[in-house]
Amino acid sequence: MTAHVTALRPLPDLLREHARRLGTRTAFQDSRSRVTYSELELRTGRLAGHLVNLGLRHGERAAILLGSRVEAVESVLAALMAPPSSSGPEATALHRT
Repeated sequence: MTAHVTALRPLPDLLREHARRLGTRTAFQDSRSRVTYSELELRTGRLAGHLVNLGLRHGERAAILLGSRVEAVESVLAALMAPPSSSGPEATALHRT
């Protein structure tokens, strides 16, 4: 029997890969809006950059008060993307225009 091993990869890498492979396909949808994988990667990166600029650090808690909406998914993913240090290339790379 061969063990199946899956490498753990950083969340930003997974989002980037999904955006590249599945670009215009719907990632999430609610009754008011839908977001593609490309949009999700872009919007999540922007929000993560804003959270870091506001002082969110890796390992800290963040409260997200949204219902079952696309923005809730984006917010959770963005909060999970806070780098271990808010200074350096990782933090800069999060905030894209």
